Amino acid sequence: SNPAVVRLRNVTSSSFQIKMTAASEGGVSGVSVHYLVVEEGVYESPRMEARRVLSDDNNRSGVWRKRRMEEYLYANTYEKPVVLGQVMTHNDPGFSVFWSRRGWKRQARPSATSCYVGRHVAEDPQKTRAPETLGVIVIESGSGMLGGIPYSAGYGPTSVRGVGDSPGYTYPVGEVVAPQTVVLSSAGMRANNGGWPILYGSFPVSSNGVEVAVDEDMLKDSERRHGEEKLAYIVMGAQ
Repeated sequence: SNPAVVRLRNVTSSSFQIKMTAASEGGVSGVSVHYLVVEEGVYESPRMEARRVLSDDNNRSGVWRKRRMEEYLYANTYEKPVVLGQVMTHNDPGFSVFWSRRGWKRQARPSATSCYVGRHVAEDPQKTRAPETLGVIVIESGSGMLGGIPYSAGYGPTSVRGVGDSPGYTYPVGEVVAPQTVVLSSAGMRANNGGWPILYGSFPVSSNGVEVAVDEDMLKDSERRHGEEKLAYIVMGAQ
């Protein structure tokens, strides 16, 4: 399939609108999307928080600057925070995708003391975007119950490469016996072109693991190879 990015708009207390935007000159159809909705606020069990953050700048291929992102100050205290996010407005027709990092280390995942969140446009020749709102979810790494649903959240190994390499790459499902839903986010950005994580294949989620890959746009060139990345994930089972 052509590379594509999830777009949201009109997020209200009862619904949201969703579509896929192609990150190429081709179209997109037949894509399944996994999602997690959390009421904005701070939680104790599990230790978690959800917040909206305004992003008025973006990174891109070759430009991965901390000053183009927003410093995120945790409302909770975490030992190993797992940071997930999504661009949740549609102010600009051009795609942009969420990512997070640790301070000056763009290749590193957020730590217990340093987190920056933002968005990037990968290799799109159209480099600028209108401001957008990010939805950010932070949860302590580990397993437990979330609204009566078993979950496991964490970071996988720095081993996930591109759609143009040899996908899928297997990530663990933790203690979730019957996994059904998986949400992924970039945790740092090692490769210079920029990319975003996807669930790979027709049946990417099973008790054996989650099949993942990193995709790239095809607006500058057609190749979709990508260097090894680390992904943040949450796996959820049946209620």
